[in-house]
Amino acid sequence: MRPAPFGFLFLVLALLLAPSPGFAQRGGSSALALRILGGDTQKPLAGVQVQVRAPGPLTAMTDDSGQVRIEKVPPGVHMVEIRRIGYRTHQMMVGFIADQPVEGDVELAPQPVEVAALEARGRSVEATARRSQGSRVDLFTRDEILERASTRHNVGELIQGKFPGVRAFEIHTSTSGPKLCITMNRAYRRSFCSMVSVYVDGTRIYDPGDYLLNLHLDSLESIELLGPIEAGGRYGTDAGNGVLEIYTHGNGPYAHH
Repeated sequence: MRPAPFGFLFLVLALLLAPSPGFAQRGGSSALALRILGGDTQKPLAGVQVQVRAPGPLTAMTDDSGQVRIEKVPPGVHMVEIRRIGYRTHQMMVGFIADQPVEGDVELAPQPVEVAALEARGRSVEATARRSQGSRVDLFTRDEILERASTRHNVGELIQGKFPGVRAFEIHTSTSGPKLCITMNRAYRRSFCSMVSVYVDGTRIYDPGDYLLNLHLDSLESIELLGPIEAGGRYGTDAGNGVLEIYTHGNGPYAHH
């Protein structure tokens, strides 16, 4: 029986979750079973690389039917990355529970032609216009961070309600501690996270869930949110979920020198 869909994600992503009764006999680990479709054709995509960034990491490629299965995934919250040339790379954080595989269909959005033009320009016209304004909804300066730091405990609490369309929440499983999810998806489910890419002082943080929960707010200079189009222009197709740019005190374009 096919699992019931719970909604489309940003960038034409659909994921369905359901435990498989037969899997319970394996014990101790989980599995990821996906079918990857092209969002433009609705046909299965072969040769898609799917990686679970658990200790290992665990990697497999889709077959001609667009299907892939990764076994022996340790319980916990792990980043899942899906890559194929000609399509946007997609990353999401998924909660794995022992004896319950994650199953679903994923639609990958094709890489738009506009991204290549933006890579040459670095910034969109809209982004440049926003930067000329005195007040912005996509940026926290150090003064704003320090003003809120006394009542906020982490980056998620800081940006919740500040950046339009952004949700920040913690993911919990029975076998691992909480991890922070920051997503720009229109639809979401707390069992997984379509995480924005996170860069700190220009360096990408590949598993930011723990890192962001433990980052001291008073050590930060600025936090800036880039939507998928502008993020693609600056960082390429890996930034299809958007980017959170964080600079520590004294660093970055908004630091007072």
